[in-house]
Amino acid sequence: MIELLGGKIGITSRINKGSTFFFTLPFEINKGVPFKSNKAKLSKEEIQSINGINILIVDDNKINQQVAKEILERIHVNCMIKENGRDAVNYLLNSKNSIQLILMDLQMPVMGGIEAASKIRKIPEYKKIPIIALTADIMPESKKRVFEVGMNDYLIKPFLPDVLYKKVFQWTGLKSSETNKIPSHDIQRIDFSLLNSEIDIEKGLRFTSNNEQLYKKLLIDFHKNYWPFLKIYSRNIENNYRQAVAKQLHTLKGASGTLGMTKLQLTAEKLENLVKTGNNGKKYDKLYVSLEKKLTLIITTLSEFKNKYQKIPDKKPDKKNLSENEKIKALENLKQLVENFDTGAKCALNNLKGSSKKFMHKDDMDKLESLINKYDYSNALDMINNVISNMTNRH
Repeated sequence: MIELLGGKIGITSRINKGSTFFFTLPFEINKGVPFKSNKAKLSKEEIQSINGINILIVDDNKINQQVAKEILERIHVNCMIKENGRDAVNYLLNSKNSIQLILMDLQMPVMGGIEAASKIRKIPEYKKIPIIALTADIMPESKKRVFEVGMNDYLIKPFLPDVLYKKVFQWTGLKSSETNKIPSHDIQRIDFSLLNSEIDIEKGLRFTSNNEQLYKKLLIDFHKNYWPFLKIYSRNIENNYRQAVAKQLHTLKGASGTLGMTKLQLTAEKLENLVKTGNNGKKYDKLYVSLEKKLTLIITTLSEFKNKYQKIPDKKPDKKNLSENEKIKALENLKQLVENFDTGAKCALNNLKGSSKKFMHKDDMDKLESLINKYDYSNALDMINNVISNMTNRH
């Protein structure tokens, strides 16, 4: 077959080493297909008909949350955001808002998308609501499970704005007619030339609907959340927290892909697959060195970028007294940040310490603060869970 197509096939072998088979196929470059713009084109009728509809976004990745929200708000959609499946289910059970569509991430802490979708289908008002799965990759078994629990469709992350728009129109019963471009943002231009070649600026802007202000904010947020990534990763490896390592890589894969950090995204994806299969050989070592180099270059260039565009306000700890329910809620928020390896956990803990009514022994508070400062998030999470459990039982 290869020879019929004008190609060649060959083999190289080494004794006691193995054989390598290879082939080449000649193809002509097609110069006749014009480039298609990624800008979404929507009819005035479509834009008007979705004005005011409510979409629930369920995703633990803050960058993905902001991107989806910005893209949808441009076409006048109201967005509600929840960071895990449990919060989404509780919101639907208790909210008076009518939801027309749910965008559901599959891998989240507390409760994943599969379990959440299954529970949502048991709520009478939401038995038939369209649920679109959000995933970085859709394997055959995952795809099968998505439809088994009653989800209607899936969307591969990162996605371009027009792809998301088409899904919204498909599942909210809208039809296309004459086309009309979405108005562009009236913005102050950002100098992205400060960024190095590890970041594909053009791709990142496409994924953020060409909103330079949003892209700038997300890049700065990426720096905030991922500059300690390697320290946390090393600690999790030392403690053999394989599940935590896989979660770190999965989160990094999603965030970097959305921002145009394609090389880093692919490396994180390969490492994640190796960690899940327990492969820690030379291939793993080589990939980790590659990830370390790429991420360090990105964090370095984003440090310069952040210094130019971000002014950090002075913020003092919140000194107000907290009720028991408020303390539990604050601890749940801290837990969420720790589960997502979010460096905002330091600030959240600082606010908790500012409460005049103590709810944790000083030695325990000091230990928890030490764990978070050292990015030992796995042990910190155990402590937080114990405190929440004790407070709930008391309450």
